[in-house]
Amino acid sequence: MIKTLRIFYTGEILAVLEWSINSTRIVTAVSSLQAEFQKFLAEGLSEWQGNDSDAKPVYTDSRDFYFLDRLANYLTRQFNYQYSISVT
Repeated sequence: MIKTLRIFYTGEILAVLEWSINSTRIVTAVSSLQAEFQKFLAEGLSEWQGNDSDAKPVYTDSRDFYFLDRLANYLTRQFNYQYSISVT
């Protein structure tokens, strides 16, 4: 099984990432974002989830099946990027 994340902004593809069993890789990314995606792959995704008083840190390793889903949601909230995810 391969999960593919395509990240867009104003119709332009910014990056394509693929997850397969216990690994995620960058297929392509615009040069200005390459280092940021490398950092996400190396460090995973850490974010706060919940309301102000109930917020808790949540960490997702880049090898986790849900990593691409959570990264896509994070990028949408932070930068208003659009995305599509497919599984083959």
